Amino acid sequence: MKLAMRLIGFSTVLAALMAAIFGQSGAFGVAELQWIPDGAKLVMAFDRPPANDALFARVRDEILSATHAGDTFHDFLRLVSRDPDRLVIAAVPTPGEDEIIGIARDSFDGDLLPGLARAGKLSLHEQNRRSFYIAAPEGARENDFAITPLDANHLAFGGVSAIRRILDIDRGALQVVALPGLLPEVAPGVEAWGLFLPGWFGFRHDESQLLRCDVRGRSVSRSLANLGPALFSVRVSADAEFRMRTQARDADDALILADALRAFLAGQRVGNKNAPAEVRKVLEEARVATDGAAIRLSLRLTLQAMERIRNNQASTRILRWQLDSQERELRSNIGEIFDLMQINEGDHVADIGAGLGFFTVRLARAVGARGRVLAVDIDPEALGELEKRLREAPFPQAQVVRGEPDDPKLPPGALDAALIFNSYHEMSEYQKMLERILRALKPGGRLVLVEPFSEARRKDPRESQVREHVIAPELAEAELRRTGFEIVARNDEFNEHRDSGTSEWLILARRPGTACAPLGQFPEVHANPVTVCETPVQTRSDSGDPRTRCLPEKSPLAALQNAARRGRHERVGGVRRRSRRTLDPSSPSHGRARDERHTPRVHYRTTGFVTSSSGVPIAPPSQTRRRELIRPFSYQV
Repeated sequence: MKLAMRLIGFSTVLAALMAAIFGQSGAFGVAELQWIPDGAKLVMAFDRPPANDALFARVRDEILSATHAGDTFHDFLRLVSRDPDRLVIAAVPTPGEDEIIGIARDSFDGDLLPGLARAGKLSLHEQNRRSFYIAAPEGARENDFAITPLDANHLAFGGVSAIRRILDIDRGALQVVALPGLLPEVAPGVEAWGLFLPGWFGFRHDESQLLRCDVRGRSVSRSLANLGPALFSVRVSADAEFRMRTQARDADDALILADALRAFLAGQRVGNKNAPAEVRKVLEEARVATDGAAIRLSLRLTLQAMERIRNNQASTRILRWQLDSQERELRSNIGEIFDLMQINEGDHVADIGAGLGFFTVRLARAVGARGRVLAVDIDPEALGELEKRLREAPFPQAQVVRGEPDDPKLPPGALDAALIFNSYHEMSEYQKMLERILRALKPGGRLVLVEPFSEARRKDPRESQVREHVIAPELAEAELRRTGFEIVARNDEFNEHRDSGTSEWLILARRPGTACAPLGQFPEVHANPVTVCETPVQTRSDSGDPRTRCLPEKSPLAALQNAARRGRHERVGGVRRRSRRTLDPSSPSHGRARDERHTPRVHYRTTGFVTSSSGVPIAPPSQTRRRELIRPFSYQV
């Protein structure tokens, strides 16, 4: 009893507080909110202004369309033929799709709905001794449009089940408990506002998915999974000022999400070069800022722009925080790529074919403030957008480099690692590019290529493949070898895209060379270099002459080589190779086959990692997947 009294008292105080904020002098009262069911994850209100009604209607319709409430509202308009003075829209979760509920306030004629029923446009039904009408005279299906009077000035509309839910509500208490703390954020005098609760965004990913996206424990996907409520408002005068405030988990997440939002807007600018000038101006003047854990977006919308923006997919993505970066994170296996690149804090790396900087900003987070990222591209507009993005983020450790079709303009001997993602097939002077990338890498520096290919076009000529924006992995591997790269690993099924019928392969290559070479000075490069280092591996050349090769102690290839030298390879897939002989003359087994298992000259394909045939993974066990026999390395043990 005491608890009930406290709840009634809280509701009364809450109603008084909100009435003080949005009372007679403000744009919104709270009367309409009492009919919104508890559990609503979206609540929006629109108050028609006395002037500039055309702009207001355009903005309202675009927001309703973006939140998938437009069809329900237009069903209401077609029925009553009257634009209400005030409109409140809510989305309530159901086992199927979200249920849209609308409350319209105006001076409606008391005979409006009975008259429509007499005309055969509505059928009369009852629940709890209250009347409601369905716009389908032959039946009462739950998804049919229905409408009911709430009092002399309010009509409720939505699906049949939504109206039944409203009629079951006890009036007198605010239903949406999250509103009190957020409504004070809405400035008085606005013509529209909306509240999005986290359930509206629908970001639910398991930990294994999020781990694939993480860079130093952070990602856009992880930040979105922890996103708090969002609140928007619109003030209409000569134009419409749209503001949205979203609450992140902490300040670091806010910076990540603000950067993702800037990247999305930059993509809209670059991808809509032929858009009308009014629309481009909206995109160019958009502002994103952070304040602690809050992210703020502001857009200035003109009537001319809104007349050209109708049911725009970008509007939906902004209001739902469905940004391209999150989708790309989930399908790109970023964690595996960065593990293969062996990026450490303070490293110098390059993102070649950077575009708008999807990988650039993640590389910048990976190398930290002491590192350096060079973002290379030949598109001046993309580089301009990326430079602006890096400045606003900010990422001072990253800088843009305008390359040439045959030269990435990278300093010699400066890079620990480089990445080419979905750009290699676009390079017309690919051999020259590889040569200059090779010179830019330090001895032992790593290059990761990830490219799309189509199995159906795998045997086509190179020119035919690149016209379709694909390239077979064996072509790239041969080109890397010709340049002087050492192939460490190759995975032909790194990513699969069933919707497009294409896959992405990955090749990990490295720059051979002596560890003692001065920075920027390299010995002559050829396909099978002879090197000397602190951790030598004894091998034989193709002619049978002994030689010493330098492999990083912790590299996947070094681990695989050492496993082979210890005789730990197993016979795989029925492959028989000639037996290898011990090269150490002091060994008692010198000149005799090590065993009768015939060590095969193979390497294994995993999702970006190499696993020795003894079953000892080079990658952490949680990230190591199936092993598969593919093309051999170009070494002999």
